[in-house]
Amino acid sequence: MDSPEKDKEIGAIIDRLEKQFPDVPPPEVVAVILEAHDAFNEYPISNYVPVLVERHAKERLRGRSRQPSPE
Repeated sequence: MDSPEKDKEIGAIIDRLEKQFPDVPPPEVVAVILEAHDAFNEYPISNYVPVLVERHAKERLRGRSRQPSPE
């Protein structure tokens, strides 16, 4: 993560997805989010990176969750 603002955005995504996927262990949620962030980190339009990271992480976590998550 490159800046305090990005750290804050990723932290907010972590908080939301940990609440949305309570049956997935928190370290796994964080790992999925950081993997997604790394995949999108080099995108030229960085304003959209947090949105892309959250969407990608949600898709991956839905496959690991034992219960459907509300949108």
